Amino acid sequence: MTMPSASCACAAGLGWIVAAAALAGLGAPCAAQGFVLSPKVHPTGSSIFADETGLYLPCLVREPGTGAPRWLPIVHFDGTKFRTLGSGQIAATREPAGGEAVARGADGSILLRGRFDVEGWPASCLAARADGMWKVVVRDDLNPYELVAVGGKIFAAGYQPKAAPRSLSGLFRVDARTAAWTDVGMMMRGVGKPQPGQVGEIVVAGSKMYVAGHFNVVGGRDCRDIVEFDSATDTWTAIEPPYPPAPINALGAPGEPIGTSKAFLATPNGTAFWIGTHRKMFGPQDQAIAVRERGAWRMLGKIESDEGQLHSLKLVASGNAVYAVGSFGTLLGEKCEGFALWDGARFVAAGKQRGIWSVPAPPSTDPLRQWTVRDRQIIDVTGGWPGKIVVVARDEATRKTQPLAIFDVGSGAWMEIRSGLED
Repeated sequence: MTMPSASCACAAGLGWIVAAAALAGLGAPCAAQGFVLSPKVHPTGSSIFADETGLYLPCLVREPGTGAPRWLPIVHFDGTKFRTLGSGQIAATREPAGGEAVARGADGSILLRGRFDVEGWPASCLAARADGMWKVVVRDDLNPYELVAVGGKIFAAGYQPKAAPRSLSGLFRVDARTAAWTDVGMMMRGVGKPQPGQVGEIVVAGSKMYVAGHFNVVGGRDCRDIVEFDSATDTWTAIEPPYPPAPINALGAPGEPIGTSKAFLATPNGTAFWIGTHRKMFGPQDQAIAVRERGAWRMLGKIESDEGQLHSLKLVASGNAVYAVGSFGTLLGEKCEGFALWDGARFVAAGKQRGIWSVPAPPSTDPLRQWTVRDRQIIDVTGGWPGKIVVVARDEATRKTQPLAIFDVGSGAWMEIRSGLED
């Protein structure tokens, strides 16, 4: 489930370095890619969230003011300013707080999973913001799950909070105002004594959500690794992945899987993309990509690697336009430098400036302006902000962030804007 922005800087001793490019119409285009430092905002979460009101970024940021240090786990960026959204019960003073996952409902309520102060001590919690006030609604919870907004409603997908660790997996509707959790589909994998299903990626297209992972039953319906959930009707639909089912062994049970689903993307017009493994077509460690059009899958090919190192690659949709973002230089034979657009037949280099990882024109040596292509990186990206693609990347080894950027689809440019932090 799946990324989730704005500009950031580094605080002494924390090792986070973040900068942001911003929106067309709010700043002038740069000769080289422009990234502008913001206040000390450090993305910490596994996901970012955006909608028509802007970007909501799980992070680590010191609250403005000259008093005792207070650390906040979320900021909002509306295209002009970073705002703290208030603190309430979710600040931290004993140690820095950190947001991990966030989603916003159509009524303006926000859910944030992270580590906050509760009764004076830091704890892993779920906090809700409704009518401008924050409160902790689930505390002392170590089960991981993602937060998504589908059809204006907020859902948690993954392991059920407050259950025994990793004992129950599924999709749950969450009411930020009442803290009520509603089970809309448990996920299981295996036969005989099934185990909780594993969620790999969650994506939203209109009123529908798609989950890819490792499971064979969702909401009581048989499926295989990919399902569609319609939030308007609370119904599940199985989607066949582009690889055949595992063969049945001598004991009558499924044998070794032929393929796995690592990522999935769907657009409102019904086009879908898959990333995963297909042992019959490629090597067991090779990552491949396929497209589904008019209900039929077409394998596009194996994703290139350098000296056995797989590149990070994320797919993101802005409306029906599909982009690929990652640490790749070439994608399916096309030189793209980390940023590509699906043209209906193949991925081609996107944007007025080739790639997202470009080095600025000499004589600039600013390290914040250089996104290296060959390093392994963890990518998060979201197209939820209409007309914008928001990207953040972290180095897999050092965990330091690369510049966080916003691409304006209409102008085809990465733009910059100077921003402060307000309460």
